[in-house]
Amino acid sequence: MDARGDLDLYETAYLCGGARRVAMVALVGLCEDGRAEVQPGMHRVMILRPESRDAVEAAVLSCVPEGGRHLGYAVATVASSLAVDAVGDALRERGLVTRRKGTPSLRGRKALRALDGEIRDGGSLRNVAVVGMTGIGDVRLRNSFAIQERADTGTRRSRRWRSPSGPLDHSIDSGIGYGAASAGGWDGGSGDGGGGGDGG
Repeated sequence: MDARGDLDLYETAYLCGGARRVAMVALVGLCEDGRAEVQPGMHRVMILRPESRDAVEAAVLSCVPEGGRHLGYAVATVASSLAVDAVGDALRERGLVTRRKGTPSLRGRKALRALDGEIRDGGSLRNVAVVGMTGIGDVRLRNSFAIQERADTGTRRSRRWRSPSGPLDHSIDSGIGYGAASAGGWDGGSGDGGGGGDGG
């Protein structure tokens, strides 16, 4: 299988970083063309033009109210959406991620190696899909994801988080950590792709 030609943007993101990476790609895409923004300092997602081009973008729009939503909460909510679940399900059907944990299978790891040559110096959604927040070209946006990642990592370590489907509390609004830290790859950690994989 030629993974570079066979995987679409969201499938690439899921395979490389899990459900949270898919959410990141959708959010960055909305920001890049002016349909959304992440406010510096507040790290709050604001929708400027409520226009979606696919189901994952629609999940972003549905979780961000008129007054905006904290970036960490938005990432966690979109990562647990049916739209992102569908991306993982498609990869499971093709044997690229495991059915129980949603992490890359042996075949999926081979596909990941084929994607190594796609890593560039930021500036494209494909790079964001492959390497996570380090692939975001806009410095302010990248910094917002980095700050959310640090809050997310602290929440994981304190074990004071709840499921996105549970009551809203500080742990959720800070961003929920299910998978890897750093730039957001798999760490074999907690659960399947429906809640994880990406720290950013």
